[in-house]
Amino acid sequence: MAQTREALDRLDALRSNDPSGESFFSSHPDEPFFVKNLETVQGDERDVVMVRIGYGRAADGRVDLNFGPLSREGGERRLNVLITRARRRWEVFTNMTEEDIDLERTQSQGVRALRTFLAFAHRGVLEIEPEDFATGENTEPVT
Repeated sequence: MAQTREALDRLDALRSNDPSGESFFSSHPDEPFFVKNLETVQGDERDVVMVRIGYGRAADGRVDLNFGPLSREGGERRLNVLITRARRRWEVFTNMTEEDIDLERTQSQGVRALRTFLAFAHRGVLEIEPEDFATGENTEPVT
């Protein structure tokens, strides 16, 4: 929730300081722009979903593998809900890559799924067989 509030506060400040982009926010009254956290995005779909990952590389370059709800049991299902909200594409904003997630340091299926998602968003290649997604077992890239 803190990340959502911060994003909304920054967006409000930008909109107040420069109203030239207001047509973007008013051009789709049937599907207005929104900012939601992972836990509340279910049920909302958009052509484009902008995914901001508030967790990432610290100033010293280290990535803590605690990704909040993704790290807990069922986190992979939360990520699945998020990525299936985009009808056409997602835009991902983060300061890390899939290579920053060391799977030797976690057993979380949600974190494993996040790594797979980041790799796919980065390269456009799914690194695991679809039937292995639930187990998190890596196989050769799907071509």
